[in-house]
Amino acid sequence: MLNPKTENGPPGEYERRATEFDRFRIDTLRAPEHFADTAANDEETLHLGHGNDLTEVGPKSVTVMLRLSASCAGWRDPPTAAEFHDAIQAPEPNARQRAILGAFAREADWRELITAWAERAYTIRELVAALHRAGHAQCHAARWINGWAR
Repeated sequence: MLNPKTENGPPGEYERRATEFDRFRIDTLRAPEHFADTAANDEETLHLGHGNDLTEVGPKSVTVMLRLSASCAGWRDPPTAAEFHDAIQAPEPNARQRAILGAFAREADWRELITAWAERAYTIRELVAALHRAGHAQCHAARWINGWAR
């Protein structure tokens, strides 16, 4: 019987391949109730956010605007941070809102997720609930977001 850990190449090759392909795995978000529903305070917003004051928060989040500008550059009508904010709040997101949330969940890295939270674009629970409602519970951002579960 062949042992995949020793018969398929030099020592350590099995472990290298296992971890290499693991980075392409897409996780599923946990339920929203596992996450905190707290917004960033003023100090966190100024320290972690892109803006120098408290005017570029919520629907004016610079981080969300930059992420969507990059991720949706080919769209005929690129989404705005205000549209993203509306999509987060939508009880039943329409097709455009689902696409906006999907682009953000697919493209945002952990720094952008934290910075957007600090800019009060969402609470983590709001983001997770919105992604579940939009059908994006399986996304690349889930790996980082699930690490913030309580």
